[in-house]
Amino acid sequence: PPRVLEGVLATPGLGRLLGRRLEPGFRAMGFRCTEAEARRSITTVARWKWALNRKAARAVRCPVLGAWTEDDHAIEPAIVHELLEHLPPGPRLHFATGGHNLQKSHAEEIGQALIGWVGTLKTM
Repeated sequence: PPRVLEGVLATPGLGRLLGRRLEPGFRAMGFRCTEAEARRSITTVARWKWALNRKAARAVRCPVLGAWTEDDHAIEPAIVHELLEHLPPGPRLHFATGGHNLQKSHAEEIGQALIGWVGTLKTM
């Protein structure tokens, strides 16, 4: 879990050893980032306040496009479903594969959905 990983990274010695593996690990998942950027990502996720974000989601009044994949190793589909339950309706794009970078792996499908969706919004 991100909170545990954040704690390990803050541990002298152990954090340095693990830190050296972050950049290659993130690259293996499709992210091009430095060790420092990977550390910031872990810290951000570890400190994410889900309850606060649910509350903010309920305040959204415009339609929301939701897109996710089943094989995303960073954001589980259940988390996406929970968040979308609190957001207004809009296009929902579900892909079996594509990982966490679905904006790359499914760029054409997402782009087409956005073009079509924006066209419907103009008529509202």
